[in-house]
Amino acid sequence: MDSLARIEPGQHTFTLVVDSADLVAETDESDNTFQTGVIVVAAPDPQIPPPIPNRLPGSAPVAPPGWPAPIIASAYSGAKLQGPLSMNELSYIRYALENQGLASTPDNVHTKLYYDGKLVSKKFWSGAIMDNQVTRSEWAGLSEVVRLTPGEHTLKLLVDPRNLIDESDETNNSYEVTFMWGGGEVPVLQLPRPSPPPDLPDPPLLPNLVPCLRFGSDGASIASNRQDTFKDSQPIVSDPVYIDVVVRNESSVDLASSYEVLLFFDDQLVETLGAKNGTPAGSIQWSPDWDGLTGEVELEAGVHSLKIEIGPLNRVTELDETDNVYVKEFEWLGEKTPPEPVVSYSDDDARLRSLPSLIENVRGIAKSRLVERLTRI
Repeated sequence: MDSLARIEPGQHTFTLVVDSADLVAETDESDNTFQTGVIVVAAPDPQIPPPIPNRLPGSAPVAPPGWPAPIIASAYSGAKLQGPLSMNELSYIRYALENQGLASTPDNVHTKLYYDGKLVSKKFWSGAIMDNQVTRSEWAGLSEVVRLTPGEHTLKLLVDPRNLIDESDETNNSYEVTFMWGGGEVPVLQLPRPSPPPDLPDPPLLPNLVPCLRFGSDGASIASNRQDTFKDSQPIVSDPVYIDVVVRNESSVDLASSYEVLLFFDDQLVETLGAKNGTPAGSIQWSPDWDGLTGEVELEAGVHSLKIEIGPLNRVTELDETDNVYVKEFEWLGEKTPPEPVVSYSDDDARLRSLPSLIENVRGIAKSRLVERLTRI
C-alpha cells in the first residue's frame, strides 16, 4: 500500500469495485461496489522493549566432550585426565564453563579458582555467547602460589563470584572436586596403542554377471506392449508383448567369453539369449524387444512370471554364483479396459445453471476477506 499512496493519520475510505470496466455481463450490476471507512493512527515512537525476565544468560561449569569433569588436573600436559598428581611435579589444571541461559551477555564473565579454600587464580572472558563453551588454557602455576603437600586437596571453581551478571540460575555457578597429590614421581603416561588399519579387500579376480536394475528402468526384465521403452505397461492377451532383458558385469574384471541368458515364462523355457562377445567390466548387456512369446506359449489372462537365469551351466567362472536369477510377475488382461466416456455439456446442463450462484459465493468471499484485511490496517 505504501508504494501506491501516502497514507496519513486520520479518517479514510476504501472502495472495492468488482468488474470495474463492466466486462462481464451479470444478472445484477448494482452490487459490485463496497465501501468501508478506516481510521489510521500515527505509529508510536520506537522504544527498546523491556527485557523478558526469563531470557537471561546463565554461565555454569561444564564438562566439554572428552572431559571427565568441569575441572581436570594432571601431571601430564595436554591430557584430559583426573590425576595422577605429585607435589614434586607440575600440576596442569584446566576448567570449562558454558552460557546455558537463553541470552548472550556482553559483560565480562569472571572466574576464581580456589585450592583448599585459598584463592589461587583469577580469569575473565569478554562476554558469553548463548550455548557457547569456553575453556581455560592449561595453567601450571599452582605450585608458585601455594605450598603443595601430599594428600587430598580440593579445587573449587566459582563463575561470576560477585554476581555482577543477572542470570537465569544463580545456584549453579560453582563446582568442587577433590584430588590426591602424591609425594613421589609420577609414572610415565601409557598411551593406548592405535588400532591397526583395517585390511583392504583383495581386488576381484573374476567377473560377476548379475541381473541389472538399471536406473530409469523398471527392472532387469521389462514387459511392454510398446517397443523402445524402459518401462513396463499393462500386457493384453490379444496384443503383442515386447520383452527386454538386462545383464550387467558388476566386477572390475572384463568377461571376454560368451555366455547364455535363459528366459522362462511360468518356469517354461521360451528363449535363450546369447552374448557372444562377453561383457566388459561395469558394462551392461541389453537384449531389447524380444517379441516371440506369443509363438512359444498360449497366453491366458492372469498373473504370470518371467524369470531370467544367467549362465545356467556355469560355463563362466564368476565371483558370485548365487546372484544369477531374477523373477518378476506380470498380470495379463483378457481384454483392453474400455476408455473413460467423454462427458459433454450443453447450455441446459444443471452445472452451468448453477454458475451464477457460484459466482455470487465467490464475490461474497472476496468482499469479506477484503473487509478483514482493511480493518487490520
